[in-house]
Amino acid sequence: MKIGDTYVGFTGEEIIAAVMGNDIEALKAMIDGFELKRTFEPRQLTIEGWKVSTSLLNLASAYAGRSMLSQETATLFIDNLSMDVNAFLFLQVFNIYLHRDKREDDPYVSNEILAILEKNEANDEFAGRVAMMNENEFLSLCDYLVSDKMEKLNITFTPPLIRFIYTHQMMPLTLLFAYMASNLRLPAPKLEMANVGEIVGQLLDGLFGDHGESDGETST
Repeated sequence: MKIGDTYVGFTGEEIIAAVMGNDIEALKAMIDGFELKRTFEPRQLTIEGWKVSTSLLNLASAYAGRSMLSQETATLFIDNLSMDVNAFLFLQVFNIYLHRDKREDDPYVSNEILAILEKNEANDEFAGRVAMMNENEFLSLCDYLVSDKMEKLNITFTPPLIRFIYTHQMMPLTLLFAYMASNLRLPAPKLEMANVGEIVGQLLDGLFGDHGESDGETST
């Protein structure tokens, strides 16, 4: 996105000013206007929404690095924009940041979580169970999600995962927002051959080899 572009009434300069000034009302208007507000059902990501989300997250990374990003702005972005992040790619990079190689033993994940993942449908219970985890339990879940046992993931499961990392301060905000920006799902035109409600693990040559770029349209 060229920073001077205009999208649905907002110029690039206005987007910068809103993030720099932590103007929550303006940021909410942008999130609503570009259909980036979190829903509890799968949604499509438009081309314009993808461009704006990328810009907001990159700016958040920059201003967090200058200690100019408020907690309210950070929370607003994580709660809403994280739904469009490719969880497979994000968690792969997250593991690399933590210097965690794949463990030889199978990660322990509760039967309740496994049942939700197997059904792979939007479920508020998933968010609640993730929020109550300790860090070791969460890391086991991350290992399971990026393992060969998982090929697809409902996109509504992504926000609780990123919110946990944020809440437990498991990485600097600068990197958190940068990783979110660089791992956004592809926008709607690319979704016609996939499932909008799911992130589908695919081969990404030369990088991870297991879970690559993904987008999807739900069949539910």
